[in-house]
Amino acid sequence: MRKHFKSAFLAISVLACLASIAAVLFFGKPENVANFDSIMQVGESILYRIYKTDKVLGHFPIEEELKTGEGMNGEFLKNYSKQLFRDKTLTEYVNGVGVKLARNVRRQGIAYKFYIIDLPVLDAFALPGGYVYITTGLLKIIGSEAELAAILGHEMAHVDSRHVIEAVRQIGKDYRVCMNPAYSEVQEDEADRGGVFLAYKAGYDPLAAINTFESLKKIDMKYARRGGPATPIGDTLEAVDGIFDRYHSLHVDSSEREEKIRRYVKEENLKSGEKKFYTGEEEYRKNVSGIAK
Repeated sequence: MRKHFKSAFLAISVLACLASIAAVLFFGKPENVANFDSIMQVGESILYRIYKTDKVLGHFPIEEELKTGEGMNGEFLKNYSKQLFRDKTLTEYVNGVGVKLARNVRRQGIAYKFYIIDLPVLDAFALPGGYVYITTGLLKIIGSEAELAAILGHEMAHVDSRHVIEAVRQIGKDYRVCMNPAYSEVQEDEADRGGVFLAYKAGYDPLAAINTFESLKKIDMKYARRGGPATPIGDTLEAVDGIFDRYHSLHVDSSEREEKIRRYVKEENLKSGEKKFYTGEEEYRKNVSGIAK
């Protein structure tokens, strides 16, 4: 019965979405009719809200999400134990930043854990149940604790908004799904806003994420000038094939995302008044100094 209800609900919702778009195209005033790209963005947004509503009706219970994440994390650690960065000082530092962010997630009951992978790729990703990973390659190019908070917050927001568990639900309980997830533009926007909010609530500059985008652009331009890396990075990177491309495809072509973050910060008045935000550049440099150059 519930399955039939969900199917009927989705069918009606899709029809309503299409009818709304058609109404805008055929009955809107000429000066108010958006271009095709704008219509498609509206359609994607509406369909994503339908998707979210459907998942509220039938999402994983949190107990199952935690169990799934624990199993996937165990499998990941088994296969990549040699790549774990085991410097105690830096690991505790990253976890400390993550703990501050976790105080303001929406969904309670998830104990977030943070790991560092000793790889030169530029990446961060999350597994179901709050397991968040960041590479030494990415840690090297960012310049402050506030930027670190923005990155961790972004991945935590993917967990908090159920993007991660739903990706696993649709494709399969394999950690590689989370290392190369097919998040939509709307999901990425939601994670951007969620990460900015978590960083803001923890006392960090809510615009720090933009500095990370700028650093990634510089890296991307360097590779473009060289025509790509001169030599293969090696077997280790082959084992995580696709991570580098995924991070660049989602995070480097970022002018529009930067603008959306600025707009979100302005609309929510996150930088109004004279509130002082923590950036932590010196503290960050001190803690990442143990990463080999």
